[in-house]
Amino acid sequence: MTQTFKVGDKVVNDVFGVGEIVYGPYDGVGSDASYFFKSESGIHHAVTGRYCKPAAKFKVGDMVKSRFGRVYTVEAGPFFAPGEWYALKADASGNVVHSLADEVNLVTPEPAKDEAVVNGVSYDLTAKYRDRDGDYWRFERRSDGAVRGDCTRTPNGDINIDDWSDTLEAAVHKYGPLTRV
Repeated sequence: MTQTFKVGDKVVNDVFGVGEIVYGPYDGVGSDASYFFKSESGIHHAVTGRYCKPAAKFKVGDMVKSRFGRVYTVEAGPFFAPGEWYALKADASGNVVHSLADEVNLVTPEPAKDEAVVNGVSYDLTAKYRDRDGDYWRFERRSDGAVRGDCTRTPNGDINIDDWSDTLEAAVHKYGPLTRV
């Protein structure tokens, strides 16, 4: 079956690989629609729709965010009926949902940061801290960009940081000062 594309569509051509439709469709050989295709290398080619398929917007493992702000991990896909869609896993709950590609956007990962600043004080996110009550804290930057942490009574106790853990700012406000150990 011949695919129909429009200018701007990202496609994968069987011969030239990944690229973009830059013109077409126009009448081609027989009943196949033809297109001008620009490959990733910048070279233009005349191609037929029969040898092109839609390029995936995301790949398995990508982090995506819904228009409502929820962050998911792409678990499977793409699937192309009735449109491009993916199976997405919610980080906190583990539930898997489906979503059309146009309903989510790729989360641009922040550069690796090993520190955060609260009230002018720099906190190393690779270190442990002790609060005024003697509890031990560890913090990490979550996928939504927030720095969250959890505490334990013992220096080597288990710490489980999730999306509902205290933010660094809240820990400093409620339990500070925090002292690096």
